[in-house]
Amino acid sequence: MKTTALYLLGTFSLALLSSSPLHAETLDKQSLGYHYTSNAYLTPDTPIADSYLLLNSRYKFQVLESPLAFRLDFADYLKESDNDYLRLNLNTKWPSLSRGSFRSLDFYLRLFHKNYLHENAATSDNSFTHTGAGLDMEREWQLSPALQLTVGAGYETRYFHDFRGRNDHQFMVLADMDFYPGARVSFHTSADLGLTLSSLAAYSATFTDLGAGAKGLVNKDLEWMSDLEIRAVSYINRTVDEAVEVGAGRGTTKTVTVTEIERTQSLSLSAGLKWTLSKNFDLEGRCIVSKQSSNNPNFAYQNNEAIVSVMYLP
Repeated sequence: MKTTALYLLGTFSLALLSSSPLHAETLDKQSLGYHYTSNAYLTPDTPIADSYLLLNSRYKFQVLESPLAFRLDFADYLKESDNDYLRLNLNTKWPSLSRGSFRSLDFYLRLFHKNYLHENAATSDNSFTHTGAGLDMEREWQLSPALQLTVGAGYETRYFHDFRGRNDHQFMVLADMDFYPGARVSFHTSADLGLTLSSLAAYSATFTDLGAGAKGLVNKDLEWMSDLEIRAVSYINRTVDEAVEVGAGRGTTKTVTVTEIERTQSLSLSAGLKWTLSKNFDLEGRCIVSKQSSNNPNFAYQNNEAIVSVMYLP
């Protein structure tokens, strides 16, 4: 908790400095959230429940003609400190590449670092200390006043500092659609298809991400939101043996061993409410239910989360 106090002091100090005319950055949003998770390590059995504080600060910059967005996240688990992390993200859009022959395209660059402060959590493929960069190219079409389509392609690389020099290269294509049928409600869908090539062959995989979400206004001070996320991963160089019962003729069966590519499928559902408390403060509550299945039983799990966050928006 001492680390949390130091972080709070530092980020609020930075927020005060940001209001000075000597600084180019402006505070975009700052939040403090209390999170409960029923399965902190995402294990298939004997789950360990825990709670953690998540502190988030966002800042906006303007460098030449490029807008920059900086985000800092700090998670402090109350019991399972191996999950504590500090995450930094820097994002920008390159308007200079949106001209000439590229005038219909937008280019987005991101740099990021996630540092586990004690031990690597190792709860997923990416829950190890790593540094990376990504570049996305997107094009938008306004199909109607209420319907917008975005398609694009992207590349991302991640270097895992403490994981035998592991370096991942990810290639993806994407499509998003936003629908605004009225002033009080909106819908969003997304689909990503990708390939990860890793220097550690066991982490090379193909993946599909599908998402759908909706949000709307109950009244001027209360907003609701809900999201559905589906992810399917097939590991190119991992296999599992599975016993399958097949017909053997004459009304009998036999058990044979089938070797399959390792696969995981995950599903996440969330719903929440956001209250506008005042001009500068919001209160948000959210519940998330997630489940992952796999033909490797070591990677199947269930997890329930509850989140309450207070947000400051200058």
